Amino acid sequence: MEKMGFGSKWLRWMWWCISITKFSIMVNGVPSGFFSSSKGLHQGDPLSLYLFVMGMEVLSILIRRAVEGGFISGCKIQHGRERAVHIAHLLFADDTIVFCEAKKEHLTNLS
Repeated sequence: MEKMGFGSKWLRWMWWCISITKFSIMVNGVPSGFFSSSKGLHQGDPLSLYLFVMGMEVLSILIRRAVEGGFISGCKIQHGRERAVHIAHLLFADDTIVFCEAKKEHLTNLS
């Protein structure tokens, strides 16, 4: 997050939000005490969506750099005489589609 331009105040706030999370379980329909998490965010945590989006932004930048460096390829899409659009990947929700040639070195570079 620091490399994406977030300031130290924001980073401290995010860490605080992650580190103070407490959970409670229901026993026979009644909440039974609280306990701290030792593994960070969990599915359903409101912050996990934002952190996922930031992670996908980093993945998107890395894929773009790999294409620019010739390590993987994308595909060009052109409609008629319009300018071709180069697509290397598509991201939607929690899905990622990567377009590259079916070559061993491209797949190795992707991984």
